[in-house]
Amino acid sequence: MVLAGAATLGLPQRDIQNAQEMLDYDEYQLGFDIIVVQLHEFEIEITEQYFLLLEQVANRLQIPATKYVFVKELIRSPKHIPKPVSDKLSLLLQMLKEQ
Repeated sequence: MVLAGAATLGLPQRDIQNAQEMLDYDEYQLGFDIIVVQLHEFEIEITEQYFLLLEQVANRLQIPATKYVFVKELIRSPKHIPKPVSDKLSLLLQMLKEQ
């Protein structure tokens, strides 16, 4: 479900394939790591439900929160602008002020 969710959210196919290869070889922690790191690297917004799924899987795999909690900043909600979006908006506003 984590892999399918990452694909639905827009994780590039190359990263989906890399994670799938790890899962095929029972390297679940490495597959999980590929997913969360690449979601963060590409600044792909996630839902609260997807983050909760990541937490559940991490707990089952005994992965400490420090290994994935950084993707929490990618959660989209009506009351919260994800950090990557906020950073880009700040940069854009700064560029407009300089003109």
